[in-house]
Amino acid sequence: MIKLLRADLARLFKDKIFYIALIFNFGFAAFIVMTRYFDSLEYQHYINIPDDFLFVGTEYIGIVIAILSASFIGTDYSSGVIRNKLTSGHRRISIYFSELFTGIIAAIIIYLAFMAAVCLAAALGFTASFRNDIKDIVKTIFIVIPSIAAFTAFFTAIDLPIASRTASLIVGVCLALGMIISVSALKFHLSADEYRQLPVEVTEYGNEPKTEPQYEKNPAYVDGAKRKVFQAIYDILPNGQLVDINEAVIYYKLDKFNGKKQMLFAFSEIVVFTALGILVFLKRDIK
Repeated sequence: MIKLLRADLARLFKDKIFYIALIFNFGFAAFIVMTRYFDSLEYQHYINIPDDFLFVGTEYIGIVIAILSASFIGTDYSSGVIRNKLTSGHRRISIYFSELFTGIIAAIIIYLAFMAAVCLAAALGFTASFRNDIKDIVKTIFIVIPSIAAFTAFFTAIDLPIASRTASLIVGVCLALGMIISVSALKFHLSADEYRQLPVEVTEYGNEPKTEPQYEKNPAYVDGAKRKVFQAIYDILPNGQLVDINEAVIYYKLDKFNGKKQMLFAFSEIVVFTALGILVFLKRDIK
């Protein structure tokens, strides 16, 4: 499998889509940093804090991984690389793990490109200093990596059985967008207050209410079994794990953040997605 992995990595570092994704992630981070920098010049009270966007790139990384995975694996099928590997005597399970590890390495490099741009901007003085302790940030990077690997395992399990680059791309991007939308909706309900204040009539000068504030049950709030289901889905989705991590960074709570739950879910997903993907790939008829 080592030979397979070396060959796949060699092809990865010649892949145009990989470098496009790498440049895009680096450039997007630079764009965010510089936009905030110019805002800080225009508004003196505004402080360009790098922690606010250090892990922002993780929230859309699923789409990037979906595109890269579909392109790389789809090209392997269309160019006959998968078929040649099989005829050369390589086992399907070795081929699968080689593709998976290559995808994980590519995803991590692309993810680090975003962070590298932010750190470079901070070193050049375009941002303020980091508010979180650097040791906590480094620890958080290692918490994020399993969630990124879970994304890669998920899309590898989809792309290797499908074989068609176009079909994989459409399915992968749709699923990645669906995850983002689902996490946003779940977060909205899980973070909603149980009661919300009704509009109050104020005095003529608009600074004092005429009546005592009234409250009603918030329809967006969920409790009981429904809340447990929502929370479980949110925790399972890699996007949900990454949103929680990003919020801990933004609100400077890394010193109190326990990423064991996120890592446990992520490693469990890697195992499940990989097992399912291998089972399907072993039965697939490859011509």
